[in-house]
Amino acid sequence: MVSALLAVGCTVLCSFRGSKYDWFTSLYEESAGAQARLICLPYNCGSQKDLDSVLEYVYDTLKLDVDFCFPFAALSENGRGCGDVDSKSELAHRIMLTNVIKLVGQIKSCKADRHIVGKVCTMVVPLSPNRGDFGFDGLYSESKLGLASLFQKWSSEGLEDYISIVGANIGWTRGTGLMSANNQVSPGVEAAGMRTFTVKEMAFNLMVLLHPDVVAVAQL
Repeated sequence: MVSALLAVGCTVLCSFRGSKYDWFTSLYEESAGAQARLICLPYNCGSQKDLDSVLEYVYDTLKLDVDFCFPFAALSENGRGCGDVDSKSELAHRIMLTNVIKLVGQIKSCKADRHIVGKVCTMVVPLSPNRGDFGFDGLYSESKLGLASLFQKWSSEGLEDYISIVGANIGWTRGTGLMSANNQVSPGVEAAGMRTFTVKEMAFNLMVLLHPDVVAVAQL
């Protein structure tokens, strides 16, 4: 997704860890189109302080505004049943639900405080067809079900002038860190008639959600 956005000249901001420096450098060199920028920020998605700092940097230091946002950070909770929910599950829940909802509200506040009207941020929130079907994945399904509340909060909390919400119901994607433990059974799943996706296939599907027609529908 970052590669595709860079190719069309976007300014892309990514959460960043030091060990990924060479990877981001190569990604930019291979993908960047005219006027594209890649800005990497140290951002722990479980930290309220980091959330505040990143938005302050975007709006006050860079003097930019957020047009599209993909809050896709996730933390695997494999092996945790209902009786095994622990501090890692609670951290994952904060990353995948609590701080996503906070991010929506704080981007709205950043726009409202600066009187940025008529320039709506499209938030693509990662939903899942897994509503407890897999089992033993901690609070993963609860976090995805919780994000669906944003569809109602969009109107009930008056987000419409600043934020639009698009729910991406993401299918079984092979090769991601979150699904790595399930890669070995994906051929059997495919043989049973269920579709799974490569990372690039799912990225293409997600990029389609940024088409102007989809964005316009979401804003209404």
